[in-house]
Amino acid sequence: MATMVGTINMGRHEEVKALSGGAAGVGVAKNVMLFFAAPFIGLAYIIAMPLVGTAAILRLAVKALI
Repeated sequence: MATMVGTINMGRHEEVKALSGGAAGVGVAKNVMLFFAAPFIGLAYIIAMPLVGTAAILRLAVKALI
């Protein structure tokens, strides 16, 4: 069985590092924004879930009657 010596260089690591250099600050800002928005997103799901469930049950009931 042959053993592999060294690493395979795909040649894109430098390009990816160059493109993502300024994106680090954007990623942190996005994560902080999502951290503070998460409770409100969860609240929206809590409020919407009974409405969506009721609509689904009513739709099934109407389809069953027709």
